[in-house]
Amino acid sequence: MNKSVYNFDLDYFKEYVECDFSSVLKKIYISSNNNRLKAYGRYQLLRFYRFIRGRIDLKYALRSIAFSDTLSMSDLPVDFHKNFLAGSHLYGMTLSVDEIGSDCLIHQNTTFGANMKGRLYNEKSDGFKPRLGHFVVAYPGAVVSGPISIGHCVIIAANAIVTKNVPNHSFVVGTNKIITLRPEQYNIFLAILNHMLIVGRRPPVGIVYLQGRYFENILLSKLKRNFLAQVSNKNSIDEDGLIKQIKSFVSDLG
Repeated sequence: MNKSVYNFDLDYFKEYVECDFSSVLKKIYISSNNNRLKAYGRYQLLRFYRFIRGRIDLKYALRSIAFSDTLSMSDLPVDFHKNFLAGSHLYGMTLSVDEIGSDCLIHQNTTFGANMKGRLYNEKSDGFKPRLGHFVVAYPGAVVSGPISIGHCVIIAANAIVTKNVPNHSFVVGTNKIITLRPEQYNIFLAILNHMLIVGRRPPVGIVYLQGRYFENILLSKLKRNFLAQVSNKNSIDEDGLIKQIKSFVSDLG
């Protein structure tokens, strides 16, 4: 069985309830008291949406990406895709994971999912799928399979096959060939933050998704706010300093 790359008992983790769909429904209903009919209509519509999502057990969120016959399959709620994952050309992607951090960049034609290692023929796949840290990049054609843990700041090369645990600060090529990241490769993580926070205007919150629950990593949220503050003042961007902050952040996670 795979092991989490996070320790949720530490002080810098707290449960993130703002992704809870029930609380969103309640807020919409309460905030629309001035127009009760409209509020009731929106509330019922969202209840129906929640019912449909519940019927499919939130397991498969199918999204048409580029062509009508090209779909992305994922266990993750759409809200997580929209706000906490960086994606480019997502078509042909299967992202079936037990756990994943924010600011991961998943490219097209990648596959993340369970295999039959240690699993009975009639067992569900929960607990047998990959667990990913923050800042995981997977290039086209990569396959990550089975009950394994992928650490923080990991780049998986195109067409790589990963079936064993990968430590922090790693570059994976071929079949399970793990190399230490080169200094210049950390620029990709700055590019992800720029895409998420500046281009996409996503919330500066570091989120971990764990089988239907969300946790905020307060250290990553702080790192994101620091990045925003620097980039907002274009005359004082310190790329080396930002990379040091990312490395320090991973070190603090233990």
